[in-house]
Amino acid sequence: MSLPTGRDVSSIAQFLANGLSIMAFRPQIIYTLANNDFIYFGYPDKYEINIYSPEGNLVRKITKDYKPIQVDKKDEESFVEVAGESLSSSIFTDDLMETALKKIQF
Repeated sequence: MSLPTGRDVSSIAQFLANGLSIMAFRPQIIYTLANNDFIYFGYPDKYEINIYSPEGNLVRKITKDYKPIQVDKKDEESFVEVAGESLSSSIFTDDLMETALKKIQF
């Protein structure tokens, strides 16, 4: 991702939109530590959970066949709304925020 080329709203908004576009609907690894010190890692892009012993050994893998659900227009609108709420409480001006949100690519 390239840095903004200037201090103008459009350049900074494009930089911000690029970052939001990268984050939109990207699967995130989920993990938790169980009471027995086993670590559970969930991989949503594979629909898989790996369970590791306290020694770090893979002791079980849980998988499930699935059909990925396509992101629809409503999902995109929801992402833009949440991103807008996050940006509105920051240092960004309304003009910069609105311009960046319009430039998000899914």
